[in-house]
Parts: sequence; C-alpha cells; structure tokens
Amino acid sequence: MKLVYNIMNSQRNSANSRLGMSSVTNGSHYHLQPHQGHHNQRLDQQPRPASPQRPSASSSSLIASSRTNNFSNNLEGRYRNPKRKNFFSQRKWNIDEAGQCSTRNNIDLNSNNSTAITVATYNILSQNLLVRHPELYEGCEEYNLNWVNRRKLIFEEIDRYQPDILCLQEVHHMHYEMCINSQMIQRGFRGIYMKRPGVDNEDGCAIYYKECIFQMVDYQNINYQVYDGSCETRSNVGQIVVLRNHTVKNKQNSYICVANTHFLYNPNRGDVKLTQASIMLAELEKYANKYRIPFQGSWIKCPIIFCGDFNLLPNSDLYLFLCRGTLQIDGLYSHAISGLSKSRYSQDLLENCTFLPSQISKKCQFITKQNKYNANEDNPPNILSHNLSLTSVYPHVVKVYDRTNENSSFKLEDEFTSSHLNESPKNLDYMLYSVIDKECSFHNDRLLTNVKQFGPLKLLGWFQAPTAADDIGPLPNDFNGSDHVMLVARFLHTT
Repeated sequence: MKLVYNIMNSQRNSANSRLGMSSVTNGSHYHLQPHQGHHNQRLDQQPRPASPQRPSASSSSLIASSRTNNFSNNLEGRYRNPKRKNFFSQRKWNIDEAGQCSTRNNIDLNSNNSTAITVATYNILSQNLLVRHPELYEGCEEYNLNWVNRRKLIFEEIDRYQPDILCLQEVHHMHYEMCINSQMIQRGFRGIYMKRPGVDNEDGCAIYYKECIFQMVDYQNINYQVYDGSCETRSNVGQIVVLRNHTVKNKQNSYICVANTHFLYNPNRGDVKLTQASIMLAELEKYANKYRIPFQGSWIKCPIIFCGDFNLLPNSDLYLFLCRGTLQIDGLYSHAISGLSKSRYSQDLLENCTFLPSQISKKCQFITKQNKYNANEDNPPNILSHNLSLTSVYPHVVKVYDRTNENSSFKLEDEFTSSHLNESPKNLDYMLYSVIDKECSFHNDRLLTNVKQFGPLKLLGWFQAPTAADDIGPLPNDFNGSDHVMLVARFLHTT
C-alpha cells in the first residue's frame, strides 16, 4: 500500500523555503524559528477550530483505496455504539488523587516567583505507520483515518487544553514541514524537531514551548544509535530542552528540563527499551546537574518533566525502574521487562545481556575521567539505578462506579492511553516529573508513590485518562485524531 500525499514538488519546496528549511535527511533535526508578527500571540486569542465534517469520497486521498475492505464497510456493526459519549470533551480534572497534591493549599498562585504551567504529551500517529499496519485500525471509519481530518482533531485537542509545553511523538516529517510547524508558530510556540534516522523511517519527535512564558537556553536531540555498538539501540530518538521561565521575578534560577521520547515498540525487546531508557536517564542527569538551582537553602538538580510514548506497562519492571530508581536484574528475562511480551520469545536472562553502552555506568550516568573509578561504586553488579527521583503524574488505576455489584459502589479499573479494536487497551504513554522526596510502596502489585516534598514543580492536577467504563471504542474516531490519548497536567513552577 502506498501513502499518497498529493503534494506537488513545487508546493513542498515553497513550504520549505517559507520555513527556511532544506529537505529532511536521516536523523536530521530542526531548531524552529517563529515568523515575525506571531511573537507575542497568546493561546487564548486563537479561535476554536470548527468541528470536523464528514468528507466526500474524494477527500480520502491519503489512504490507499485498496484497504477499504479492512475498515468500516465490513465492520461497522461490530463496534459502533450510538449512545457513546464524547469522552474527549468531557474529561474530568483530578486533584489530590493518591495524595500527590497534599501541599497545594500552601501554594501562592499569585506570587511573583510562581507560574502555573500546563504540560501535555501526545502521540499523534504518523500517517505512514497507519497505512503500514492496517490491521490495527479495523473498525475505524475510513474518514477518521484521513490525515486532513485527523489533523483538525489533533489541533482541536491542542486548542482545548492550551498547553504551555507540548511533547509530540510520531510526527511525520512532511506533515511537520507542511502544516504542523506553521500551525504551532501561529499559536505562539517555538520548539525543536528530530526525525528518526534511516531511509525507511518517516516520523520523529517534537517539543514545543510557549514563547510568551519560556526561553530555550539549551537543547539536545538524541539519536540512540550514535552510542557505542556494545548493545542494540534501534532507530528511535529522544529530545531534551532546558527552558528558562521569564515570567517570574527570579529568572536566573527558573530552569526546567523537559525530555521527550518514543521508545521501541517491539513487545519482545524489553532489553532494547532498557538500553534506550538508560541513555535518556544519563542525558537527563547531565543536564539536570549542569543547570542546578538554589532551592530552600541548598543547590538541587534542575526540575525535570519526562514525557513520551514509552511502550511499556505500568506494572512492568522497566516502569518500576523509572519511578522507583532501582532495578534488580537477577532472574529477569530480557524480553519481558516492558510487560508487553505474551510469549517466551527468548530465554535470555537480562544479567547475561549487554544492555548498557560502555560510556554509561550502572548508575545511569556518563563515565568521565573525573568519575571513572567510582562510576559503579556502591552499586552491586546486579543492581541498576538512577538518582532523578521521578514519579508519575497519572495513578494508572482509578475508582469507578460499579453498576454490576450490589455490595460495592466502586471498583478499580486500569487507565489506558491507546485503543484498537483487536487488542486490549493499553497504558503506553507517560508523564513523569522530579520531586525532592517520596515514599514508594506496593499494593496489589501496584506501585504507590507518596510525595513527601515537592521541588520547584508542584503537581496541581491532571485530566483523567480513559478506562473501560468510558467505552471510547477503537481509535482514531470522531472525537480523537490519533490512536493515543493526550495526557495533560498542571504544575506550579516556583523559583
């Protein structure tokens, strides 16, 4: 099947010229510059886009006609629910769940040294991947798979939540050049973009930030493949930007380190995801230490927000490593640590695999001449660790009203961020942030985190993720332009 763009070369060259860009090369990245006149444009001044209309047959040019039989014509009765509500316009705002916002009553929202900021992360589904894997989108209306219509819904989501920082994954490089970048500039954003390396890869990641609030002081686009060949890394990418909040009085100490990534999907290669995670953690450690700030009488690492499509489950060993800070590798199978593998793909034990690049220690720090002799000190050979003190914005399990049980009013249900007809919904997307002190415990094999002391970033709340009770059906649909759900949180940034 062939992805058809219907864009003449002259149009593409014209668009590249307007954006000041040359053609995309493998592993390339851009530092975006806004057009004159959009410098101080605010999100709340943008008109809300019109609701998407059902297109005529001719508007489906981005989807090959040969794939029609795989979609709604044959499967419409299997999934359509006329009573299904628009979950995406009715998402609830959560505050104080799991004790994560217990100190918010002491927060001065009007302080000259505090700014409330909204952060979002969204996998927008690259069109080439949609066409490459039609089996994932059986049960979806064909007009919902057309890029022009999906784009409208994607920007409707962005306009609805009005983020100040936005992390995007699966951004097709041509869609980025032709429309996404210019649309974000019109909304007052600046940012960086990086395409995945390789001639067969057409998508990448992007971080955008609101120019009226932040100034970028440093950034790095991360190609996991450039690290040494001692372990397998694959052609995924990550990004880090260091932002300065220029709306607060104490501007010099207002740094925030934002990371964005899309880890490997392959459910049987948890070892590769661990390699990619260790590289990202080492890079975050480097930048968080480079931009240390004074806080309550001492110097601490720059606060971190880490977003992306991690392609792992919340109860997996890899997730526990990110949020708890340690991973005991004894007895773990390399294929299983992301929680997605359904079979014994490999009998390889993680302890027998090479999953750390030679320049990264078991503390997930870069080995330098200064720390060469103590890089792995105090770490037993079977323990992997990091010192970033990350915790999740989302609890991953929520209480919902149980209509089937006469003796109980509520039951626990798993949140999810991605939904397809022939697969169970999964929680694959995450938003983590750093705190000063936390306490981790387990309940029913679930990690519970009690934040004992926030740092410069205080979590105020977040918009709920869907559960089975929300019955949103397969994605994309009439209300959401991607097969993933946007995650949105609100923080108070204090300097």
